[in-house]
Amino acid sequence: MQVHPETAFLLNLAQKCALYTNGAFDITLRPLAALWSVGKRGSFLPLESQVREALRLKGIDDLIINPEAGSAFLTRPGMAVDLGGITKGYAGDEVRRILAEQGISDALVNLGGNIIALGNNPEGRSWKIGIQNPLLGRGESLAVLDVRDKSVVTSGAGERFFIKDGKRYHHILDPKTGMPAQSGLLSATVVSPYGAVADALATAFFILGPVDSQSLIRRDHKGFFSKNSVAALFVAEDLHLSATPGLLASPVASKEVL
Repeated sequence: MQVHPETAFLLNLAQKCALYTNGAFDITLRPLAALWSVGKRGSFLPLESQVREALRLKGIDDLIINPEAGSAFLTRPGMAVDLGGITKGYAGDEVRRILAEQGISDALVNLGGNIIALGNNPEGRSWKIGIQNPLLGRGESLAVLDVRDKSVVTSGAGERFFIKDGKRYHHILDPKTGMPAQSGLLSATVVSPYGAVADALATAFFILGPVDSQSLIRRDHKGFFSKNSVAALFVAEDLHLSATPGLLASPVASKEVL
C-alpha cells in the first residue's frame, strides 16, 4: 500500500531499532498484542496454542519498505504492524521541531509520560525529571534526572496490567516467548536527543533487562546507540536502581536518589 513519507520513515526507523536490539523491539507483534489486549479484556489469558499461532505472524524482515515508490507491504497474510511503541516519541520530535521553528529554546513538554526537556527551566538550570516509582501513585519519584535538550521516555509494567491467580500480567510482550516480559524490571527509562529512538528503546530495554541492554550499548560504542546518545536508567522489581555509565557521567543527565 502507499504510505505517507513520515510513515515510511517510522517503519524504517522501527526496523533499525529491531535490528540493533536483536528483535526486542518488534512492530510486527500486532497480532500478538491484539490477542492479549491487556487493559481491554479484563483478566483474559490466551491459550498457549493461540500465543504460538500469533507468534508465527511476526517477522520484521517480512516488512518491505520502498522509499522511492512510497510504499510498504508485509509478505505473509495475517501479518500487521503497530507503531504505537514509537509514534508518541516521534510526535515529541515534531513538537520540538515546531518549537525551534518558532524560536522557542526553553520548554518542557509532557506527552503522556514522554518528556521533551529543552534548554533551561525558569531558574536558568537544567530541567529535573522525576522517575516514577512503579509501585506507587503518580508523583512518587524514585530518582531525578537533570536533563537539557533531551527526550526522556519510560516503559514499565505499572500502567496496563491485570492479576490472575496471584500472577501479574502486563502489556509489554516479549517477542521470543509471546508472554509479558520477565526481565526482573519494573521500568526502563531511556534518555536521548531523539524521542522516537528513546520510545522504541525504552520498550526494548524493559524486555532485555539491564545486563543485556548495557551489553548492547557497550558493543555498539561507535554505532547506532552512540550516534543517538542513548543512556538508560533501570528500576528492578526490588526497586534497586542501575544506570548506564553515560547517564551517571553526564553533567546534564545525572541521577539523584531521593
